[in-house]
Amino acid sequence: MSFMPFIPFDRFACPLDLSPLTQTDTVFSCQQKHSFDKAQKGYVNLLPVQFKKTKDPGDNQKMVLARKSFLETGQYHFIIDTIIDFLFDFLSSPPSEPIYCVDAGCGEGYYLDQFQNLFIQKFPRTPLACLGYDISKEAIKKASARSKIIQWAVATNAHIPVLSQSVDYLFCFFGFPVPSEFYRILKKDGLLFLVEPAEKHLFEIREKLYSQIKKEDPYQLNMRNFPQFKHIKTFSLTKKMELLSDNDLFNLIAMTPHIHRASAEKIKATLQCSFPSITADIRINVLSPSEKS
Repeated sequence: MSFMPFIPFDRFACPLDLSPLTQTDTVFSCQQKHSFDKAQKGYVNLLPVQFKKTKDPGDNQKMVLARKSFLETGQYHFIIDTIIDFLFDFLSSPPSEPIYCVDAGCGEGYYLDQFQNLFIQKFPRTPLACLGYDISKEAIKKASARSKIIQWAVATNAHIPVLSQSVDYLFCFFGFPVPSEFYRILKKDGLLFLVEPAEKHLFEIREKLYSQIKKEDPYQLNMRNFPQFKHIKTFSLTKKMELLSDNDLFNLIAMTPHIHRASAEKIKATLQCSFPSITADIRINVLSPSEKS
C-alpha cells in the first residue's frame, strides 16, 4: 500500500458543547444530538445562528474575490516560505506522528493550501491533516473550490470547533486572535504563528488614503495579551512589491480594512496614482503554550 501524506481532519468539536463531533455520510453530530450538515461544496457550517452578530458575518464576496485575485499573483508567497523554513530548522527530525494544522480565519484558503503543498515537499513521510475555517461563508465557498484535500468550515475564533489540545500548528494570518481559544486547542508543544502587518505595511497606499498616519507601530506584539504563551521567535519581513496591473492595486486595497475605513473619494484618487512599488512589511510571531501539563 502506498503512503498517503494527507489524512482527514478528525478532531472536530461541537461548537455548542465542545464534545467530539463524528461524521456519518454528510452529517456531523455529537452525543448531545447537535448536528451539522456538510454542504454540497464540501465544507461544514459550524457557526450556529446564536454566534452570529449579523446575518452574513465576515468578508463579503467582493472582498473575498479581491483577496483571492491578489494573493494568486504570488506577492505574499514569501510568508509561507518563511514558516516552512523555520519548521525545517526548528524540528530536530521529520515528525513521525501525524501533524494537525488549523488556519484560524483562513479566508479563501490561499495560505493553508500553500503551506500544505510546501510542507509535504519538505516532510514527504509525515501524515498531514488540515482544517481551515472562517466566519465568512463566501470565503469558505471559495476555499472549498481551491482544495478538496483540506477540510473547510464556517466557524468563529470565539468558539473554535476543534477538540482541546489536539492541534500541532495553528495559523492566524492577518486575523483576530482569541488567545484563550488558541491556547485551548493547541497541544502543549504546539506552535502558534501570528502573521500581522507591521509599521510600514502598505505605507505608500496609506499615505494617500489618510491625512495622518500613526508613526508608532500599532501591531507590536504585547505578550500581556497572551499570558498562557511563551515567545519562540519573531520574523520581520520587508519586501517591495511591484504591482503589475491597475487591478492589483484595486484588489490590494479592496482586500484590506482600508476599503471600509477610507473615504470613497480618497480611494478613487489613490487608484489614479502610479506606484513604482508598494511596501509589504510583515511580522511573524511564533508562540507556544507555556503552562500545559
